[in-house]
Amino acid sequence: MKDDINLFDYNVPDRVNDFVAAAIWQANITRGNHVMFTMGTDFKYQYANSWFRQMDKLIHYVNMDGRVNVLYSTPSIYTDAKHSANEAWPLKTEDFFPYADRANGFWTGYFTSRPALKRYVRVMSGYYLILTLDLKNKKSACLIVDTLAILQSYVPFFIPPSSSMQCPLLNISYCPAAENTPLGKKLVVVVYNSLGWLRDEVINIPAYLGTKPAKTPKYWLAFRVSVPPFGFSTYTISDAKIAGQFRQSSSIFKTNLKSATEVGQGNLKLSRSAFGGKPTSYTNSRNSVCISLDESVLFLCFSFTFSQNGGAYIFRPNGTYPLEPEKQVPLAVIRGPVVEEIHEQINQWIYQVGPVPIDDGIGKEVVTQITTSMKTNGTFYTDSNGRDFIKRIRDYRTDWNLEVTEPVAGNYYPLNLGIYAKDDKKELSVLVDRALGGGSIKDGQIELLLHRRLLLDDSRGVDEALNETVCVHNKCMGLTIQGKYYYRIDPVGEGAKWRRSFGQQIYSPLLLAFAEEDGDKSTNSHVATFSGFAPSYSLPDNVAVITLQELDDGKVLLRLAHLYEVGEDKDLSVKTTVELMKLFPGKKIGQVVETSLSANQERSEMEKRRLVWKAEGSSSDETARRGRPIDYTKLEVELLPMEIRTFLIDMVADTLKATVL
Repeated sequence: MKDDINLFDYNVPDRVNDFVAAAIWQANITRGNHVMFTMGTDFKYQYANSWFRQMDKLIHYVNMDGRVNVLYSTPSIYTDAKHSANEAWPLKTEDFFPYADRANGFWTGYFTSRPALKRYVRVMSGYYLILTLDLKNKKSACLIVDTLAILQSYVPFFIPPSSSMQCPLLNISYCPAAENTPLGKKLVVVVYNSLGWLRDEVINIPAYLGTKPAKTPKYWLAFRVSVPPFGFSTYTISDAKIAGQFRQSSSIFKTNLKSATEVGQGNLKLSRSAFGGKPTSYTNSRNSVCISLDESVLFLCFSFTFSQNGGAYIFRPNGTYPLEPEKQVPLAVIRGPVVEEIHEQINQWIYQVGPVPIDDGIGKEVVTQITTSMKTNGTFYTDSNGRDFIKRIRDYRTDWNLEVTEPVAGNYYPLNLGIYAKDDKKELSVLVDRALGGGSIKDGQIELLLHRRLLLDDSRGVDEALNETVCVHNKCMGLTIQGKYYYRIDPVGEGAKWRRSFGQQIYSPLLLAFAEEDGDKSTNSHVATFSGFAPSYSLPDNVAVITLQELDDGKVLLRLAHLYEVGEDKDLSVKTTVELMKLFPGKKIGQVVETSLSANQERSEMEKRRLVWKAEGSSSDETARRGRPIDYTKLEVELLPMEIRTFLIDMVADTLKATVL
């Protein structure tokens, strides 16, 4: 704002007229008399003094003009002003993804960018949930919470207790705790479960057999574990000293055959041939599902043009190139009493993804596609922050007529839990182990963006190319990642139970801690199994504990969430009840106060101030369905589908007892 009238560049009338014109234009497409103008971007506030000085001038001169009234505002002031207009408002139940700031500028690449960091955040979240099992372990839990907020990647190593060891690098087959057990010692494995249900799963740890291999271990030890809710189980591994002692091992063979090889125990069978052979056959005899599907890996070469490059934020592929095997690599088939597996290597860098080659000077993005013959009619569903699933329709928006400028990037969405598609007979669900981007670009197909390595900046503020490298001994290579995705096919309408229950297990995996014990020491010297709940109590199958944390004032913060949407599952999309006294055995609950979701005010006070809005097309008696107020005599909490309830609990007792089984 050049407001010195004696200078040649005096521009107050021009600035005022431009602002008023913009305000009137926006008012013409806005209900009511109040228009929100958002101020600048994050980069503007690098020069906050200059920015606000100019804004003060603009507000002053626009108000002197008198055609519109301008003031500094807040979201609360704006909301109150809109509410006072007493209008009926359109109801929007979807989100606003995917964002685009221009025809070729879809912000869908960042859903996957930096996949290793996204995995670290997920791993740390799992450790944090375990730490909160110990209500006295505030220091370590707070350390991880603070560090999660600033996305530091080294915090998986900050896990107590000091007398035990963890193996956060098991994904690359590295576990010093299992490697260095001295002769004559037993290896004690403690398996932690942060979910509120009993879990029966298979765990794998590397078996070094007294050696220290230069590469990955030759053997893995796989065994079944059973871990009670909110607790742990302890297992001891020792040498077999008795001659002829029973031992079970797996057989391994390799095959180049294009004919199919079948694996699977029980009801589920997977039949697969070497790369380039017959499609994979998926059969589940329990629910009578049998379907053929193809799994493929592709390059998406990004567009580098003057108008818009692909980069850390922007996803702009301009070509799809299927990856064929460089040579015939046989399938490795493992059959054993506990697990059966097929290992496949497509080329030298697609077994674990990376380093993505850039020798040709072209940045690339790696996707995987799962293709079936299902007739999905352009429709698929993606999760919203791991909670409700939102219906997506390819090349379509419910709120406006979409002009398709980016047929791939414009149909990508963020996946935190997963994605599914269905027809009138089956539904295909895919769950992920970290946040990434995905979509359904063709009917019957689900596509996941796994890794990105780009050579140009997309001009969205990062000011560098998305070219992650790892340097060891002065040798730098592109980032290599390892990960997992999980898929399952169910009769239509029956997939939600797997997505919700197994999705919780992915987000909160069993965590392992290792310690040594003298070989002749009795296994009775330590607690074999522990549960933080009352004996034989588990949470209902449709409920999860989101938060259990002791605050600085000694109160316990508890959040309970219903995992299912209305109508999502015929058995579990129903009202359910949690018994608080059974969550805290041995403790006397003095007071329970329900609060807002953020726990910064009591729910009763919040509801007094809650604004009641008129929605177009809805009757005045429509209200959100919520569980009844807490029963203070029985201390029971009722939850309805998708409901989250938050409580502050005062405990009377000084010690927290638990169940030892």
